[in-house]
Amino acid sequence: MEIRKDDGFNNWFSQQSLQSTNKIDGLTIRISKFKLDSITSTSFQVTIYVDFYGTDNKLLADKSRQIEYSFDKKEITEVLVKSTQR
Repeated sequence: MEIRKDDGFNNWFSQQSLQSTNKIDGLTIRISKFKLDSITSTSFQVTIYVDFYGTDNKLLADKSRQIEYSFDKKEITEVLVKSTQR
């Protein structure tokens, strides 16, 4: 399921996440962000930030993981990038 914050006009994708609809071993899994690490002619390399939440819906920080992953460019339609400039 997608978790998002918007006001009907603006969508702050930096405040979005994906959350599992089913629990695994009693835990909810949430992808809080993807970090774009590099781009090749055929793929995007990213770091996926994965968090785990207990039955009380509290973050279990000791279980958080970062996973390196590669998406084939053919699978990607659009990339939204958060600017670090203000």
